[in-house]
Amino acid sequence: MTLNEPQVFTIFGYLTGVHAPGTIDIPGYMLASHHTALAHGRAVQALRAVTRDAKLGIVEQVFPIHPMTPSDEDRAAAYRVDGLFNRWFLDPLLKGSYPEDMLSLLSFLPSPIQQGDLEVIRSPIDFVGVNHYTRQFARHDPNLPLFEFLVDLDHREPGSEYTEMAWEVHPPSFAEVLARLRTEYGNPLVYVTENGAATLETVEPSAVHDPARQQYIKSYLGALHGELTKGSRVGGYFVWSLTDNFEWAFGYAKHFGLIHVDYETQRRVIKDSGRWYADVIRQSGF
Repeated sequence: MTLNEPQVFTIFGYLTGVHAPGTIDIPGYMLASHHTALAHGRAVQALRAVTRDAKLGIVEQVFPIHPMTPSDEDRAAAYRVDGLFNRWFLDPLLKGSYPEDMLSLLSFLPSPIQQGDLEVIRSPIDFVGVNHYTRQFARHDPNLPLFEFLVDLDHREPGSEYTEMAWEVHPPSFAEVLARLRTEYGNPLVYVTENGAATLETVEPSAVHDPARQQYIKSYLGALHGELTKGSRVGGYFVWSLTDNFEWAFGYAKHFGLIHVDYETQRRVIKDSGRWYADVIRQSGF
């Protein structure tokens, strides 16, 4: 895997300023996102030159963008967000071109795209890694220059459950991502390289009870199975994460692991979800 989640470190690094380098710089985003894609393509070419056996791919975070309301304005806003977060990264990789609506929107900026770049970016790969957790909602917002959208991270759907990251538990969105890759992008071989949840836990000396995580994984595996029956090519599935870990700007505050880590002592305890998932692996299902 040449790169992990280029959407995250370019969008949140150069458009929202949430992650390093923490700037809001649209031209910088254009440069960073394009050269990230170009670096991937050159890495694939370099690796192909020295080995025939390596299976090469890239990991993209993909999530549906749904309109806040059925209005035409919100639908258009959601499509622009999808262009920025999903299509801007998937189209060059799998179609050999950037989405026309995004190129038009950003046409006032100097283009970093040089002749031959897209051929390099679309260097043949063996699989696409997909990280997926949830969906997002967007609405029209004329107060944001150029893009005129707002991704409402505080929106809550009635009746939905939410993880400790405030992400909605919504397995149909996982199915939607896999279906989209199958129907819009030529059904590439997919490895689900991250899927999981930070949830509330009850920690005891020799056990950690986390029923919400177990249910999350079970429901998302159900969505995965449904798309397999429809023809999606999925080579593997990986829970995020094996152990509790350092979660970007959240540090050690959010717990994603199947194994609990006591950060003071470094003692590990397998959570209930981890023991359940071990049974799923042994049985190839549940």
